[in-house]
This record gives sequence, C-alpha cells and structure tokens, in this order.
Amino acid sequence: MSLSSTAWLVFSALFPPAVGFANHGEMLRFSGTRVIDYPQHTTERPVVAECGKHEESFLTCPVHLRFMSLSLTSSPPLGTHFCILKHKVIIVGLDNAGKTTILYQFSMNEVVHTSPTIGSNVEEIVINNTRFLMWDIGGQESLRSSWNTYYTNTEFVIVVVDSTDRERISVTREELYKMLAHEDLRKAGLLIFANKQDVKECMTVAEISQFLKLTSIKDHQWHIQACCALTGEGLCQGLEWMMSRLKIR
Repeated sequence: MSLSSTAWLVFSALFPPAVGFANHGEMLRFSGTRVIDYPQHTTERPVVAECGKHEESFLTCPVHLRFMSLSLTSSPPLGTHFCILKHKVIIVGLDNAGKTTILYQFSMNEVVHTSPTIGSNVEEIVINNTRFLMWDIGGQESLRSSWNTYYTNTEFVIVVVDSTDRERISVTREELYKMLAHEDLRKAGLLIFANKQDVKECMTVAEISQFLKLTSIKDHQWHIQACCALTGEGLCQGLEWMMSRLKIR
C-alpha cells in the first residue's frame, strides 16, 4: 500500500464523511442543495465549503441541514481541496423582516415555520450552474454587532426590509450604511427586498427607497425589489439581478 493510500485511510478513519477538513485544517460546513433549472440528468450534489471566519460555528449548524456523504472508494492525491467556487451572499435585516422565510423559499420553494434566528442558517442555491452560498443572519438587536464577522469574501448583501415596519425604517437605514462603510464589503452588490408587499398600507418601494436614501449610494451596485416572502413573488427577480451583475464583471 502506498504512503498516500495509507494517509488517506488514516484520514478517513479519523474524520467520517459527514465532517471534512481541508488540508489547511479548516472545518468545512455541508448543506443541502437547491438546484434551479439544472440539467435533469445531473445528480451530483457538491460539497459546500465555507472557508471564511465561521468554521468555528460548525457545531451550531441547524439540525435541519442535510449532510453530504463523501465517496471514499478511491484515494485522492494528498493536498486535494474540497472547496468549490461559490458566490457568498449574506441575508441581513431587522428581526421579523422575513429573512429566513426568503432563504427557504430559495432552497425548498416552500414556506416553512420559522422562529427567530439565533446565529445563522446557511443553504446553497444553484442557478444555471452558478452556485450561491447564502447565509441568513439573525437580526435581533443583540446580534447585529456580530454581522461584520460574516463579511469576509461576501459578494452580495441582501437586506430584507419589513415594509410594514415604519417605526424602525430609520434603524434599518443606520445598519445599512454601517455595513456599506465596512472594508470587507467595498465590492459587494446590494439587493434590497421590500418584503410584505401583500399587506395593506405597507410602505411602497418608492417610499422605502426614499427613507433609505438609496440614490446617495455611489460606490455599490444596488437594486430594490418588491416581494412577498410567503408567496415567493418578486424573489426570482432579485436573483436575476444578482445573476446579471455576475455576467458583467
């Protein structure tokens, strides 16, 4: 048996398929995959690897996430990386804005019962061979100070606004500009979902745009989209905007 085969067997015994380590020793996080308009003959489910600052969050990974089993039938060469290129997206906003509902509309195309997010949820979304790793981050006041720990390598920021919450729109604006000033987000695109547009007397997209002073944003590409997380209306248009930004890079 070759040295590389022996090393791989030792690796396999120490670290079962549900948990992985890249050769730099960082913990990998695995997630279920939602494939949108993907070729029907393709059955491969890729490994999801987040190589940012949140490897230590692995033990708090929500139990509903599905874990992928790696095939150990052959011995890969030493030094092989499991990381696959993905476009990192963070979903932020105040508590009760609809962030988690939107995430699971993307990943399962259905409404799921949610409770306030403590920490984060993560799902991979695949659209026409383009992979997005989406992090839904808790929006309670006590958690907002930790948002910046998720910013590394983020390509898109999705801000979910509760269109019925007029009292806290100023808080959303404050958090928005605090984020945009962060060095790690200087190249990130900004997508704003004006959620709960199905509710009577909600703020319109024009009102929210005015309250958030979006026209003053010059250093980031941005788009605001009306949506209803419960029905999914408007969500695809938001994804299409992100896809269009990738094409012109």
